[in-house]
Amino acid sequence: MNWSLGFGLEKIGLAVLRFPRVATVMMLISLVLSVVALPRMGFDGNIINVIDEKSQAFDDFAKQAEQFHDYSNDVSVILRSDSLVTAQTMEGLRNLHLDLSLEDGVESVFSIFSLGDAASENDAAENLLPVEFTTDEQTRSSIANLLKNEPSMRSIIAPDKGAILLLVRLDSQVQETETGLSAQLTALRAAIEWLSPPGVSVSLSGIPQVRSSIVAAIIQDQTLLTSLGIILGCSVAWFIFGTARAAIICTIPAFISVLWTLALFAATGARLNLFTTSLPTLALIITYADAIVLYFRWQALNRTQDRPTLDNLRDAVLRVGPASSLTSITTALAFASFSLASTSSMDELAFYGVGAVMFAFLAMITGLPLTAYWVIRWFGNTKDARGPRFTGQGGTIASVTTAAPALVATAALVMLMVLGWIHYQLKPSYALADYMPYGSEIRDAEKYADDVFGGTSQYYVILPVTPEGSFNDEKNRNRLIALQGAVAGQFGDNRTQSLAAAWKRLNQSQIEEFDTILDDAPAALRGRFISKDKRLLQVSAVTSTGTNTLVVEGRIRELQAAIDELPFGSEVKITGLSVLLSKEFPKLIGELRSGLLVSIFLAMLVLAVATRNPALALASLVPNLIPILFTETVIWLKGASLNMTNVIALTIAFGIAIDNAVHVINSYEKIKGTTDSVTADVRAAVAEISPALLASTGIVCVAATITQFSSMPSVAELGVLLISTLIVALISNLAILPSAMILIIKAQSRIFGSSVQEKTT
Repeated sequence: MNWSLGFGLEKIGLAVLRFPRVATVMMLISLVLSVVALPRMGFDGNIINVIDEKSQAFDDFAKQAEQFHDYSNDVSVILRSDSLVTAQTMEGLRNLHLDLSLEDGVESVFSIFSLGDAASENDAAENLLPVEFTTDEQTRSSIANLLKNEPSMRSIIAPDKGAILLLVRLDSQVQETETGLSAQLTALRAAIEWLSPPGVSVSLSGIPQVRSSIVAAIIQDQTLLTSLGIILGCSVAWFIFGTARAAIICTIPAFISVLWTLALFAATGARLNLFTTSLPTLALIITYADAIVLYFRWQALNRTQDRPTLDNLRDAVLRVGPASSLTSITTALAFASFSLASTSSMDELAFYGVGAVMFAFLAMITGLPLTAYWVIRWFGNTKDARGPRFTGQGGTIASVTTAAPALVATAALVMLMVLGWIHYQLKPSYALADYMPYGSEIRDAEKYADDVFGGTSQYYVILPVTPEGSFNDEKNRNRLIALQGAVAGQFGDNRTQSLAAAWKRLNQSQIEEFDTILDDAPAALRGRFISKDKRLLQVSAVTSTGTNTLVVEGRIRELQAAIDELPFGSEVKITGLSVLLSKEFPKLIGELRSGLLVSIFLAMLVLAVATRNPALALASLVPNLIPILFTETVIWLKGASLNMTNVIALTIAFGIAIDNAVHVINSYEKIKGTTDSVTADVRAAVAEISPALLASTGIVCVAATITQFSSMPSVAELGVLLISTLIVALISNLAILPSAMILIIKAQSRIFGSSVQEKTT
């Protein structure tokens, strides 16, 4: 029995052609079940879910939220007015603050009006804000006085810009579902617009709005990208093969793969997130690529073999099916490598990525033969003698790529060393802004908040109260004042907030009453400064959500150095979302890079087992490393760093790119020994398969351009990296792989006395 390069999985396609009616019934049942499951699909826009919950950094972040105030539930409401600092507008905003705190779904509201409650109403001189704004002049004076006594309030009000922030804490139970969160944000916006004074514009920012915007973009992507992908793929198939029937036969399997992939999420209760949202699109692209190669081989047989087209289709499945199944295995291994990362979100990406690849293969190996069977059955057994585009280019490509094996191989190794050096120069990084949808309110709102208020994200610097003391005794007050100074030295007084400013302003009598004052203050106010048990004090510093983690790491080092100079510096902890991301994402990216190396090793191992010839697997290594390293080099030359999207895209691209090598090797395995030399065998294999690879890469790249219509920056970037990597992979596998195969097979023959000997032509 002949050994199958694809471990016999191509027999699925043969079974479909043998029992087409049974297979059709099973296919229709699967499609109906998939459609029925789709309404149960869920979506997840919470970026924190990708973090390792077992890490120390996550533990510090979670404890801060539990002990103080969970800022991840805060919506930053940006209010803008040309007449902000007038008595009428400020009184209207005070009423808005009070009325909003009574709205359903709102747990608390924090703004400059919250601080007025913290001062003693019996001593008007100590009030941070007047009980009532009466005139415009008094209003301007009061706001100026507030900013003088509490410089940190510049992070929530900018009189010169006519802007003010309200931090609204939403009901955390409603936020457990994305649907509930979206409805809550819609209701919040409507309430604010209704309650706001005239002339005030409203925009929402903060983590809840980020989550909601990501979910909206994910939902939009599934409809838009799938529709555009099918239209583009169908158009390219029509262009390559020149007939509507070819376009239909190649498109239906792609549609099936998308439907099955989405149904997998719905049936298992998993939610599409900002990483898994690209999987249906990738399933579509992979299916198109394999379908084009299979259809290409089928049409070639139709032109050269005088027999029924279904018989030729069976032969095409036997010829191309093994390579397609093997490429699916290598691509699945690339996805499986994500499970080596330490987060459940990457385990999920690995599982559903493998599922998407499996469905892509099954859709191609069953959907194409079935569609072809019924098209022939209904519209006749016709052949197209013209041939697909690129058909006549195979011989020319083969002659050029096998002309100077030694020279090409030497140049490839030099290139590999240079690109390999650059690989180690790339540093991992992450920025939350990279995942905010294009054209969304949240993207514009965050940019505005950065420019006007310094941002909406925060660093939290936590100081424990001395064991024998209380939070407001002299020793702990001095410790907090010193810590406030260290933090303000890095971020500025305008961006740093703690109880230290209040203690500097109050007299001794008021300080002694401060415990009681805090007890009477709203929880939303207390939780921003002191823990629930009053044994921890907090200094917070405003920062941009869009700051790159490389910048954050530098700031943390500088801040830690300043804190370490304090006598109690070792007791202090630094946390916050930016801090958490800066600590965890580089580690996660490093794990994914290691997973990429593992996937490369496993792909080579599978290829060696499948071909039963490790030399051929070795020959494919350099041609498929170069595309990955080349794309990394482009990233490096642009001055960018390596983020999660880059690594995920490169890993997926490698899994798809090695398809070219598999098809070349598969073609060689079918041809070897039929000519008078190894060189001639390889040349014939390249001549046979290169037109199909040109066509399949073309359709993949065109189909991948649909990612540029995504509002998700991560999806758009994934598409660009995928296209660039696959183009280089095509060139590499057609220009370098044949030379490597010739040299290695000849060396193998000389060393091991292989039965395949080079003969003089």
